[in-house]
Amino acid sequence: MEALDRVLVRYTWFVALLTLVGVAAVVVQLGAQRAQVGTLPAPEATSAIQRMEVTLREFKFEPARLEVPAGRVVLVVRNEGLIPHDLSIPGLGKKTDYIAPKKEATLELELRPGTYPFECTVSGHKEAGMHGTLVVR
Repeated sequence: MEALDRVLVRYTWFVALLTLVGVAAVVVQLGAQRAQVGTLPAPEATSAIQRMEVTLREFKFEPARLEVPAGRVVLVVRNEGLIPHDLSIPGLGKKTDYIAPKKEATLELELRPGTYPFECTVSGHKEAGMHGTLVVR
């Protein structure tokens, strides 16, 4: 029985050693993954794109006053009116094409703080009340 006892003791030590090596490998792997995650930029460090929706109707914008943070903004401009409209921001030199009824267009903007009037450039629409203000904080 002494020989069998020695084999069992050696086997137990061997299994314990393999277990220890396995645990050490897992710890090293987790540490490497954690180091990789730590090198990624924090979510607040990435620049988010603000998305705003504007609806066009005869003869108004909804909302007529937009407030957005400075940075990248995408305006989704939807014409819910019965005739074509557009959205122009003269101070930024940006304008959609004419938008047919029940269609939409987008304007991608890089905004700095300030106040920018916007309007519909279809003849007579601005004068009929189709204008608004974009406020960038």
